[in-house]
This record gives sequence, C-alpha cells and structure tokens, in this order.
Amino acid sequence: MPNLTTAFRGRDAALRIGDGGDPQEYTLVAGVRTNAVTINNEPVNITNFGSDGNREWLPDGGVQSMSIQVDGVVVDSAAWKRAFQLALNRQFIPVQVEYPNGDVFEFDTVSTTFARNGAYNDAETFSTTLESSGTLTVDLAT
Repeated sequence: MPNLTTAFRGRDAALRIGDGGDPQEYTLVAGVRTNAVTINNEPVNITNFGSDGNREWLPDGGVQSMSIQVDGVVVDSAAWKRAFQLALNRQFIPVQVEYPNGDVFEFDTVSTTFARNGAYNDAETFSTTLESSGTLTVDLAT
C-alpha cells in the first residue's frame, strides 16, 4: 500500500518574481491560486536506413524549455504589478517556482499570454503563460 503521507499540498507551491538585480531577489506573487510547470524537450530524430524501421532519437539533442501556466486573483501586490508591467512591455520576467518538498526552478521567462478577467459578482482574476528563455536552473531536493 502506498504511503499517502508523502503527498504535498498544492497551496504550498510558491511563484516568485525577481527584481532584476545581481544577485536576484525574489518576491512572492500574491493572489496565485494555481501554477503548473511543464518541462518541454524537443528531441532530434536520427532515424536512418540502419535503424531497421525503428525510430531513434539523439540523446541530449534538440531544445529544452519550461512553461508555467498561472491563474489567480488580482491583488494589490508590488510583485503582481511588476509581472503585469513586464508582460505589457514584452520584457523578460525572472521567476522562481518553489515546491513544498524543496524543489526550486529558476529561469527567465517571457509572457506569451496575460489575461485579466472580471465578472460582476466575482473577484477580478488573471491568467498568464510564461515561456522560458535561456538557461534553466533546477535544484531538486534530496
């Protein structure tokens, strides 16, 4: 039987935005309800006549990237305003994602979509998709 005590609460995952300094200082983006990080690997197909009809991939070839999808509530937060302004200006957004087990991802992103939504009987919400640019730093907890 699996040990269910190793599960993590999703609400403990944190999305932070960098200040652009060196070293980078990160601030929690308040109002985030969900964030999902996806690692994308684009392999290089090296299948040839000698492959006997089987597909073959070049190890460590192609492009690796990360995507973050975020949804949340608009709040009066300096970090949220900075993220929105950087997206509006089409500038890099340095981000850090930390999970409750201690895994940390850090990388520069660009916002490919940034939406603000409001209904007459609900809080104003936002959603964004962030795509990595450059080196990905991944620190997996032991």
